[in-house]
Amino acid sequence: MRHPTMPETAMRRSHPARPAAGFTLVEMMLASVMLAMMIFAVATLSLSGAEAQEYARRLTRATEITQRIVDDIRLELVSSVRMFGNDAEGTGNRGVFDLAGAPVQLGNIRLPTIDANGTIRQDTAGDQITGNTLFFTKLAWSDRFVCISGNDYMVDVVRWVYYYPAAEGAG
Repeated sequence: MRHPTMPETAMRRSHPARPAAGFTLVEMMLASVMLAMMIFAVATLSLSGAEAQEYARRLTRATEITQRIVDDIRLELVSSVRMFGNDAEGTGNRGVFDLAGAPVQLGNIRLPTIDANGTIRQDTAGDQITGNTLFFTKLAWSDRFVCISGNDYMVDVVRWVYYYPAAEGAG
């Protein structure tokens, strides 16, 4: 239908022909590359998040195990009656142990230096006071024996406890 005041040529110019609908090849390639980059970024973040979660789980487990071990040692040390140090008595008593079936000790095993009158200080090379093992005696139980003669004897039964670093399993 024709507008009465507009000539036919003006009508053709006011409604230009529509171009073909769709995307060009360049636009499609650009969108594909951007989509691939976004998928790669999300996948990378997802993998690193999973690795961080696994690391946090292992660290939490190691902390739990360490807390349990330290608590066990603390409870045993409370009832200890003698702590052995890096001296002739400590090394001599430690030498009595048959560790043939025990886990292999890691590194240079050394008992700490025990000095009741000493001060807390940093270790110095060649004069280390801390050790990497614990060796002590704890009271297991006490028994009373009455001999035929009527004499009463009290016997303390002790247990030697020795902690040292060793590999567990594969590491």
